[in-house]
Order: sequence, then structure tokens, then C-alpha cells
Amino acid sequence: MSKVRCATTVSVSVVELSDEENVAILAETFTESLSDIGDKTRQAAVLKRLHELLDSDTPQHYIYETVAGCDELQVIRVGGDQRIFCRLVMGIPHGDKYYNVLFVFYVDPHQYRPDQLATFDDAAEQRLGEITEFHTVDAVDDYLDEMNAFTPVEIRERIELL
Repeated sequence: MSKVRCATTVSVSVVELSDEENVAILAETFTESLSDIGDKTRQAAVLKRLHELLDSDTPQHYIYETVAGCDELQVIRVGGDQRIFCRLVMGIPHGDKYYNVLFVFYVDPHQYRPDQLATFDDAAEQRLGEITEFHTVDAVDDYLDEMNAFTPVEIRERIELL
């Protein structure tokens, strides 16, 4: 009695688990403050934290706190002594997907005295609200391209360049 073996081909396709895409818009003030840190290890820690957030299915869990007196400005902790000041806007619809956009404004070494803290005035808070509003943006993809939004892969590439 002979045995016959059959080979079958199984087609495997990748299925996206989420229709959300996380991107970051890095303000010039952020890149300047990142350069001011100087230490490449500390710079890499900041970029790694951004990468973790962008690569996450739950980016909102990386927000450590909201700045007192300004509900629009948020903080992400990097270790015990660095803070990223940002604004995460979740669920911006575009076509058949949604964008979560992280506006990154500044990184701070968090080495200041409490008596040196500045206040965030109403005009600044209003401007922050305006630049993170998307109800007037028709072509989200074009807007993100124009703003040079970074994907998780692009942030990882920046880490590798350090």
C-alpha cells in the first residue's frame, strides 16, 4: 500500500487590527530643545518615548498629566527627569481610517525650581487650541504631509541616526 501526500498552499494576508494611524508633528521649538539637551543618550530616550507612543494602540495612556491652567497642553514623562510638552488629538476621521496626531512642542530637562515657573496665558491657550483643531482641514493626508508628520518608522530612523 502506498501513501500519497498532498501539499496545499495557504494564502496568508495581513489584516490591520486597527484603522487608526498615529503620527507626530514636531514643532521647531521641539527640535531646538532636543538639540539643547546635548547628551545623545538623553535625546535618544526622548525619541524612544515618542516612538513607543506612536507605535502603540493606546497612545493616550502615555499622557502623564495636563498642564495646570491649560487643558490643551499635555505632558509625557521620559524617565524621572525629562518632560515632553505636547497635545494629542485623537480620532481625526479621514476616509476609511482615523488619525491620532501628536503635536510635540518642547522637551524640558525638568531641572527647574518651582519659583521659576511661568504661567500659560489665555491667548497662548487659545492659539494652542486653534493649531490642534481639525474641523477646518479637508484633506488630512495633505495637511500631515505639509506639516512633515512623522510615523513610528521615521522616529525609529531618527533614533538610529544618533
